[in-house]
Amino acid sequence: MQVVHTAKPRVVPRDRLMRLPDVEATTGCKKSTIYKLMKEGKFPHCVRITARMAAWPEAAVLGWAQDRIAGEVQENASTECRTMKDQTTEQAEQRPRRLERRCDDAGENA
Repeated sequence: MQVVHTAKPRVVPRDRLMRLPDVEATTGCKKSTIYKLMKEGKFPHCVRITARMAAWPEAAVLGWAQDRIAGEVQENASTECRTMKDQTTEQAEQRPRRLERRCDDAGENA
């Protein structure tokens, strides 16, 4: 028996294009955050399919998500979260004081 074709077929990695709703569902980020991160160079850029249609390579989006899960997030992101948490705690502590002031003001005006 004689083999006519000895070269192995070229294997192309399977990838698909994800539209925005799929990207949002995969990352947990909304449209504005995705585009903001793209602009900052922190999220994979989209691929133009037509003049009015864009999509993201699935491998790039999943890779970005895996990097976040693996803890390869920049340290300033965790610092931002801590700062936001501190601000929220501070605001929560000030709420009862504001309510007390309003109640006192209402009592004086009555």
